[in-house]
Amino acid sequence: MEIFVKTHIKVAPRQGRFALSKGSTIVTITRYAFLLACGMALSMLAACDSPEDKQTKYTDRGDRYFAEEDYVRARLEYRNAAKINPTDPGIIYSLGLVEEAQGNLQAALSAFLTTEQQDSNFEPVIQKLAEFFLTVHQDEEAKVRIYRLLSINPDNAMAHALNASVDLKRGDLAAAQASVGKAMALDSKNIIAYSVQSGIYNAGGEPEKAIAILDRGIAIHPDDVSLYLLKAMIYAGQDNLEAVAEVYRKIFELNPETIRYRFDLAQILSTSKDPAAAEKILRDTVEKFPDSEEAKRKLIELVERKDGLPAAETQIKAYLEKSPERKTLYLWLAELYVRNKREDLAITALRNILEAPGEEWVGLTANTSMARIKLGQGDIDLATRLIESVLSKDANNNEALFLRANLAYARGDYEQALGDLRNVVRDNPSSPHATRLMTEILLLQGHRNLAIDTLIQYHSHANDDLGAQVRLSQLYALNGDNKHAFEILKNLTRNEPDYALAWETLVRLSIENKSFGQAEEAIAKLDQAGGQDVVALFLRGQLDAARGEQQAAREIYQSLIGRYPDSPLVAYALSGLLAGATTKDDLSGLESFLAGQETSNVSVLAVLGGVQSALGKNAEAVQSLRRCIELKPQDVAPYLSLSQLLKEEGDLQGAREALDLAEKDLPFESRASLMKADILISQGEIDRGFRIYESLLERNKGTILSDVIANNYAQAVADHKGQDKEALDRARIIAERFMNSSNPYYLDTLAWVYFKQGNIASAEPLLKKAKALLKDPNEQIESHYRELLKALGQNEKTPE
Repeated sequence: MEIFVKTHIKVAPRQGRFALSKGSTIVTITRYAFLLACGMALSMLAACDSPEDKQTKYTDRGDRYFAEEDYVRARLEYRNAAKINPTDPGIIYSLGLVEEAQGNLQAALSAFLTTEQQDSNFEPVIQKLAEFFLTVHQDEEAKVRIYRLLSINPDNAMAHALNASVDLKRGDLAAAQASVGKAMALDSKNIIAYSVQSGIYNAGGEPEKAIAILDRGIAIHPDDVSLYLLKAMIYAGQDNLEAVAEVYRKIFELNPETIRYRFDLAQILSTSKDPAAAEKILRDTVEKFPDSEEAKRKLIELVERKDGLPAAETQIKAYLEKSPERKTLYLWLAELYVRNKREDLAITALRNILEAPGEEWVGLTANTSMARIKLGQGDIDLATRLIESVLSKDANNNEALFLRANLAYARGDYEQALGDLRNVVRDNPSSPHATRLMTEILLLQGHRNLAIDTLIQYHSHANDDLGAQVRLSQLYALNGDNKHAFEILKNLTRNEPDYALAWETLVRLSIENKSFGQAEEAIAKLDQAGGQDVVALFLRGQLDAARGEQQAAREIYQSLIGRYPDSPLVAYALSGLLAGATTKDDLSGLESFLAGQETSNVSVLAVLGGVQSALGKNAEAVQSLRRCIELKPQDVAPYLSLSQLLKEEGDLQGAREALDLAEKDLPFESRASLMKADILISQGEIDRGFRIYESLLERNKGTILSDVIANNYAQAVADHKGQDKEALDRARIIAERFMNSSNPYYLDTLAWVYFKQGNIASAEPLLKKAKALLKDPNEQIESHYRELLKALGQNEKTPE
């Protein structure tokens, strides 16, 4: 358990000023007369003010507005001051505080870093940055700022307290104790010091002392909730639920209108195996806050977890009986049904909204919910229409934008997906699903630094998302920054020792860096986490393979496949077996092993079919792939492999049927349709094949498949419609995207279109370049080159 609390005390934007009291009032005859008088007075003063005086007045007014939490006006005043003196670090720092207060953490961080660049000894911003980097688990960056604070002022109590916090996070209790002792000696009221001292005691197995030091801090800061929350966490770690509840009752007294603390207590009780007590807390909360939708939602979710679908359904219907006009309750009912895989009931619930008058936003939400269900059912056309219908009425509807982004991502249109996701994240920076999808797309596009920045920004809004921290470590590793990757993982495994994904990632990264001893230790910890038998077994196979112990790795992978045939890790174990199968004998052994498995795992059957095909056992391969497809795999590869095998066997009808099935089972996929178009054209059904091409070109604009489709289409036009001037011209326009390509096949296609148009001068250099780029001879390109030489009146032996 990590014991570190950020300060909740608001830092005054600029030190050494006083703020006007909120209670002062001015009586005026009329508002207009007062404003006119103020305007005249200000204009007279402005005539004689120096720039320094103007700057002071702007910053003073900004400070006053900031103290009154009028952040819009505060920002305006600080910006006016910045126009006069744009290099004043205090002004930029104040602008950063405004952004922070409004939740714009990325803008705040940018302002703080700019302030630091302007004056590296400006203590308020150095402290602010130290706190920020501690919050996002970048301890090294925090340490840099803490050391600078101490170099400026060795008696800075807050710097010593923050230093103690870093040492505590790293598990260095002795160093943490030394620093916290200095902090308390310098400032006996320092709230961070009390937090850290309690953490030191708790980490050292002395929870009673941890509670006692918190009580001392509470006596000094009786209204500071953070100390009470720490106290509750320690009690929760001891499973002392009665004491936890008592602490929270005190928090409720201090903050009677803050509902989230009641939710926190319910969560603790629920996860501590006392769901009945959690349910009572939530029911009391609903009674105290009858207008809180969130309280009702949380109660329904708890009832569902505790007693299942019927009890949660009954609870929602009870609310509906009291308030039948509240159409949002039908949305909750639909979501409940979707979670429990009752899409039929969900659609019925949504129709209660769509078929009755009500608030527009409820109808829009119902449409997006319906679209989500239809996407899950594979009805892409209806889902798309529903999404576009919502966006035509509400262009910034986050749910509809996210669904449209998913559709774009599925078809490989990454720019469209990113555009929609950026709009979602702009409105909701703590959206985990949108942020993670955006991160993965940026990674696919090769923008690793931008992907890392995106996750860091998200983490500043949602620093309790452990999965995002693990992914950030993985991105750092991909970017070659193992130092930051290991730092994040070691912090995570120390602070959250039961979080298996962090241990798993630490093992993988250790193996990649050949830190085999560290990998062994992490696997042992993963074993202790419980429920991780399969993962630990697979990682042992990975470790053996990395050490060159291929036979041991093979035995582990085979054991995993045999013992856990339905595990998702079977696919990875199969990859390990394939990587180790370097000879025909290896492949034969792998085929014998897989054929002997009684399995319904699609990955096993797909790999078995591929191995059989590689060994020339086409009949057996077809049988394995058909069994795989009967199980509805989520990957199009088995369908394509089956179609290709049947095509090679001369069964073109069977090949087309396999592709028809792929189109039906995987409507997002375009590769099956592309392959079908090629088969149709080869069979002489040219117009039908070209209709598929035209549809694919339209559906895949901007996607990763668009170049492949454009290439196949243009090649087919040149081969089969060489006399059609209009078709050739369209093919040329489409294929000219390949003018500067380094892909010899794309260059050959464009050259062949030019050739068919009689444009020999343009075709010649492209074909020469294509031949030069080829690693191995290609008969089609060689044939096109011979045709070109013939048209030029040359032959292959003619000197150039």
